[in-house]
Parts: sequence; structure tokens; C-alpha cells
Amino acid sequence: MIRLAVFDIDRTLIPTKNGQIAAETAAAIKALQRKGIRTAIASGRMAHLIPDELRELGFDYYILSNGAYVTDETGALLSQESVDPALVERLIQEMCRRGLGLDVRYVGGMVQGNPKVDVREQMAAYWASQGVKFRPPTKNFQWYVQPPIGARPISFDGCIPVEQQPDMIALFPELDFLSVSEGPMCDINLKGISKATGIHRICQRMGIPMEETIAFGDDRNDLEMIREAGIGVAMGNAIDMVKEAADYVTDSCENLGVVKALHHFGLISQE
Repeated sequence: MIRLAVFDIDRTLIPTKNGQIAAETAAAIKALQRKGIRTAIASGRMAHLIPDELRELGFDYYILSNGAYVTDETGALLSQESVDPALVERLIQEMCRRGLGLDVRYVGGMVQGNPKVDVREQMAAYWASQGVKFRPPTKNFQWYVQPPIGARPISFDGCIPVEQQPDMIALFPELDFLSVSEGPMCDINLKGISKATGIHRICQRMGIPMEETIAFGDDRNDLEMIREAGIGVAMGNAIDMVKEAADYVTDSCENLGVVKALHHFGLISQE
């Protein structure tokens, strides 16, 4: 029996073409909730970058910054990570030395790690090269939000050319560099922290085993949760390693892959 359904956002719930969740996908999530199945977001995004239209669907839990922190629907923390300050400084220095953009993430905000390079501009340029128009994640948002005084970083994101990624991995064995769509944009987390560890936290809170979960994803940062969930579903647009790890490969995000998979497993009824 499935009691928790977990969804990645980008290219899983929200397609890159128009940047908005399909009405059919939103309706399917509400149908799950009416059946008593808890729902969770699992994203590389921070809390302040979750789109309003997803917030309005009433998810029970949020696994954010790839598992670096987990909250319930009220924003109360279930768990959070903390990166050693010496490691933070070493990473910032190396990224600045290489002239690479870096954002430093905290539970309460996000600041620019390399003041000379704006990750947002690099992100927009990368997606433009892929034929995708970069859209702000919410209607009214601040990308950089000053964290509380004394807060410690929990994770990072940066732009690292693919050819430099092996060097960074070797220099920082304490970190996982999770390439987005196998390109230069990277989510950077403490090694061993992932969306799967976030699901484990929620399962502990709910008092259920991982076998009673289903998870949907498409990219490298979804790999662990696809492997460890009771049912791991890869989108039709997923990268190969995610498809290979999945229990089931559904249609693409653009073709309502989430809805079709929920029908396939009998979690929502055909209408």
C-alpha cells in the first residue's frame, strides 16, 4: 500500500516549455490527497523558490535543497544539515579562483558566494543554449535572501563546466556535485545527503516503511530516491541513469507522465 507520494518539480511536475504545472497533473495530486495518501515535494530548490501554484496544492511535506532540509506544510523543520565553515571557505576560494559562479544556501536564505559571477545569468545562458527560456520560479520572489545572523550553510549550487567537474569532485570528496541535465549547472550537497534521506525523515515522522512510498523524478539529484522508494518512477524525459534505476518509466512531463503512472499503479481512478 502506498501512503506517501513524492514529486520532483522541474521536468517532472513542471515542463520546461511553459514552466507551469498541467491542470491534469494538479488534479491528480488532489485526487491522491483525497484518498488519504500524503504528498511531498522533493526539489533542489529552496523554500522561497517554490512556485505559488504548487504551494496552493497543499503538499504535506517539502524536501528542499536536495534533502539538506525538510519541512512540513507549515514550514516547521523536520531536519537540516550544516556544512563545516572551513569547507565552505575552501569551496568559495576554489570557485572564485576558477572564476565560477557559486550560490551559498541556508535554510533561511541564499547569498552569492562569488561576488564577481552571477549564477542566475549563467543559468539563463545555459537554458537558452538548450532552447529553453529561463523563467523566475515564482511571481514575486527574491533570488538572494539574506539568511539569519549566525546561520550555517547547508548546501550550494554553482556553474562548473563539465570538463572541470572531475577536478572539483577530486578536490572535494566531502561533497556531491549533482549535474543538472548533465550540463554545467550543479547542485552541491554534503556527501550522503539526498532526496532519499529526506524521504527517510518523513517516513520516520509518519511511522511508515520506505516500501510504502512512490517517487517521481528525471535527473541526477533524483537517482537515490528513485532507487530507494518503494516504487521509483522515471519520467520519459529522464536521463538514462535514472531510467535504468527506476521500477517503471512513464511518459514525459509534457505528456502527463505523472498522471499516467498514477493510473498505471491504480493510485487514482480513470475518469
